[in-house]
Amino acid sequence: MKEPAPRSELRIPFETFLKRYGRTRATGHRWRRLLPWMDVPNIFGRLYISAASIQRFEEMASRGELAIHMRPPPPRGRKGKSARHRRQEPGKAARDTQNS
Repeated sequence: MKEPAPRSELRIPFETFLKRYGRTRATGHRWRRLLPWMDVPNIFGRLYISAASIQRFEEMASRGELAIHMRPPPPRGRKGKSARHRRQEPGKAARDTQNS
């Protein structure tokens, strides 16, 4: 009879891990990129995570080491206005005709 693999070698599908924490695949991709210690091999086209990586992740999360305070992105365009609103600015057409 074959013995079970040691606990550190057990792996679960990465998507199952993300669902457990209520995170999206995009968040999982970012975690894989930013947390190089996270052992996530690709086995036949599916990602798996080791039990040791899950344990380390849970320990770091409980200590608050994974909390990232993100700033909102800067407004797009001039003063956050869309291109349509920029075309309709009052007085701009008058300035353009005076310069020609």
